[in-house]
Amino acid sequence: DLIETNMLFGIKILKYAECYGAKLFINLDTLLPKNLGKYALSKSFFRDWLYQYSGELKIVNLRVEYIYGPNDSLEKLIPFVIKNINDREPTINLTSGKQKRDFIYVDDVIDSVCFILFKFENFEIFNEFEIGTGKSTSIRKMLKMLVNEFEKRFGVTNTSLNFGKVPGRKNE
Repeated sequence: DLIETNMLFGIKILKYAECYGAKLFINLDTLLPKNLGKYALSKSFFRDWLYQYSGELKIVNLRVEYIYGPNDSLEKLIPFVIKNINDREPTINLTSGKQKRDFIYVDDVIDSVCFILFKFENFEIFNEFEIGTGKSTSIRKMLKMLVNEFEKRFGVTNTSLNFGKVPGRKNE
């Protein structure tokens, strides 16, 4: 699925962009290092493919670390935790939470894409930008802030965050 989604699908869209004379191709990439896992590795392969395509059309590769917002997949951490709190799960087992991420709200990423759409004539053939807040926050701190905000808005929660109960990913 990762190869289909992060590489082959992107290559198909890239070919369509070329066939239809697109002037710009914007890719949402990851800041995660490719040795972190299969997801990051598949994204890096597509980034290399984009670089090879530059010259046929302008490429803007946006490297983003952790986008969050409405309608997010329940497989992602923040919606997963929110769902478990809403479902009044007594405990959520987590890694140590010491990993740091640059959490960025989806609307801020959209604003960045819109800026690029209006300014792309000024860009080089291949461009790469990191999109984020510029601040790394530990997962532990983010989830504690999330629980505090949830309690402020909706009252006491009975869900306990059990940090350290799940092993961390290799290379993280």
